[in-house]
Amino acid sequence: FQGHFFYENLAVKVPYDYFQVFDFFNQQNPEERVAVLPIPWYWAWLQPKWGTINSGFIWYGIPQPVTDLAFMPWGKANENFYWDLDQAVFSKNPVLLKSVLDKYDISWVYLDKNILNEPGRKMTYAAYEEVINSVQGISLAGQFGNIELFRYQGKAAALNNFTGYKNSLTDVGPRYQYDNLDQAFLNYGNYYTGDNNQIYYPFRSLFSGKNPSDIEFKVTEDADSYYFTAQIPTNFTNWHLVADEPFKEELTVTNQNLAKRQYQPQISVNNNVLTVKVDKKTTLFYDSQQDNGFLRLVNDACEKNQTGTAEMQQIPDNGWQFTSIDSNNCIKIPLPNLSQRYGYLINVGSVNDDKRGLLLDLTNETTDRNDIETYLDNDGSNHNYFFVAAPRGFYDLGYSLFFNNISEGREKVVNTLEKIKVYQIPFYFLKNIKLVKNTASANNSIFYLSQTYNPGWLAFAGGKLLPHVLVNNWANGWLINTNSQSPVTIIFWPQYLEYFGFILLAAAALRILLIKGKSKDKF
Repeated sequence: FQGHFFYENLAVKVPYDYFQVFDFFNQQNPEERVAVLPIPWYWAWLQPKWGTINSGFIWYGIPQPVTDLAFMPWGKANENFYWDLDQAVFSKNPVLLKSVLDKYDISWVYLDKNILNEPGRKMTYAAYEEVINSVQGISLAGQFGNIELFRYQGKAAALNNFTGYKNSLTDVGPRYQYDNLDQAFLNYGNYYTGDNNQIYYPFRSLFSGKNPSDIEFKVTEDADSYYFTAQIPTNFTNWHLVADEPFKEELTVTNQNLAKRQYQPQISVNNNVLTVKVDKKTTLFYDSQQDNGFLRLVNDACEKNQTGTAEMQQIPDNGWQFTSIDSNNCIKIPLPNLSQRYGYLINVGSVNDDKRGLLLDLTNETTDRNDIETYLDNDGSNHNYFFVAAPRGFYDLGYSLFFNNISEGREKVVNTLEKIKVYQIPFYFLKNIKLVKNTASANNSIFYLSQTYNPGWLAFAGGKLLPHVLVNNWANGWLINTNSQSPVTIIFWPQYLEYFGFILLAAAALRILLIKGKSKDKF
């Protein structure tokens, strides 16, 4: 009551810039989505240079929905937006950024240059501004101190209350869980995923930013080649294969001897399995078992606990065993000559502890941030992992592989790193492989709701329940008859459980009153 709800010495004065932003957005359409930048990493906590670490607050001051990092952990669609945006921004690719803004119906881009851009500090705010300003249809709408607001005149302008009609959409499959580059949207724009795919991308996701168990592609190998394989649905019949010429991707590789070679992926289909075979010899860029520098590594790539244990012992076939007790235990393998315009396949052989697997980071030396960060399995087994590093900046150069054998407290963690190999892969070639049905394309009309897909949403037209489909791998859509003049009504049926709860509450209260009334009558 005396105004001391917050401890004065911990209070931070919020700069006036933010209140100007609030005033600006409160005069704009509340039904327009705002993309928030920067995105230095995937954690919600950010450090502004004017005050304390926080997880964001602008959504308290503006009526528009925002894509802040604070909301990313609460749904796969939120997280996939982050990965899509991450790929576009850190590839410095305005075409890709435009596709992300269109896919998620973004009308505004909010760039807060007050944020200390760690990690990713080498991705300057000038670089952010350059890629944003290069997007067709975007313009600076306002600047308030270190905050810049960009207006994007994209596809979201056609929506009303986040709903609208989308015509001539194609049924594209399969649905994916995680990815950072939606090739179907780049190729076709809006699409939906239903029960009768007209187009099927076997390698829809080549994403490695999650746990190994979340990876949705499969790679095998023999002595001479590695193989990307994908299962084709048995009901996907009467199709033809479409694949771009791989040399359009400038698939000229340079091996360690600087001899330029070219390679040609080979595609085959057998028993509903599509296989892309790539030669190892001409695509190999790094092999730890042939690297004298790897044999001379010491575990000094991170700070160790001087009272703990951090040991590194060489094993046969040029591998390393790490033993840790209450300490970090790290090595770093520099790969300075890898051009980031290409994609890479990272092959890691390990024997894993059953307490905690190795932490693997692929550090981008241009942006100084991790493009891949994951723990290997902790199942006590031998593994042969394959991770894909997507292409980044066309002129960017250099990666590092970082491994950490982490122990906390008295646990003894022992992991073995047997091999590391890095191959260049035909990334865009793989992403663009598609199966197209030979029958006439079924282009459908969709009633669209620009919110995360949830089976609780129902739509009715003409007294009939409409078929619910996934649009652009994240949003809600319903197939409609193009000749129908009936209005569409949508509801979120779980909301009615709240009303049912109120009825039960009222009924219970009424019953109590009646019981009390009868009790009084007895006296």
